[in-house]
Amino acid sequence: MESILGLESGWRPGLIGRIIEMHARFFARSCDFEQGFEAQLARDLGAFFKSYDPERDFVLAALQDDRISGSIVVDGQGARAADNQAELRWFIVDPPGQGIGRRMLAAAIDHVDRVGFDSCRLSTFQNPEEARRLYEEFGFTFAGEHEAEVCGVVRPMQDYLRTRS
Repeated sequence: MESILGLESGWRPGLIGRIIEMHARFFARSCDFEQGFEAQLARDLGAFFKSYDPERDFVLAALQDDRISGSIVVDGQGARAADNQAELRWFIVDPPGQGIGRRMLAAAIDHVDRVGFDSCRLSTFQNPEEARRLYEEFGFTFAGEHEAEVCGVVRPMQDYLRTRS
């Protein structure tokens, strides 16, 4: 069977669970995160989708043979919305390296610009060189580091910011 890699915007059945699964598996391998992390993801995604507004928010899934293999979300109503700043969240591709992340990020940035956000922020636990280059390609600049408690452990986070020109 041929593998078809496509993109689909908006919610679809199984999307929330698959986003949680991809992140939980990745961070269990790379950071030893346990069930507390997965539970927090479920709470955060549930809260986001309860108030999801397709006019301001953006959700995109990568599909491979009708299986969700990636996600990216623009949260336009979160904590920074009062400052007209969107937040890029839940960006993951499984497996990476097929160029789909670049297509997904381009679509998310198009949404940010179309809606007219002044800026877009993202925070990440880890920042492999490959991801950093991708963020910079789309106009994000390193904005600093902070610490966040995740699963009872304080972990370093890196912040990136893209401002509208």
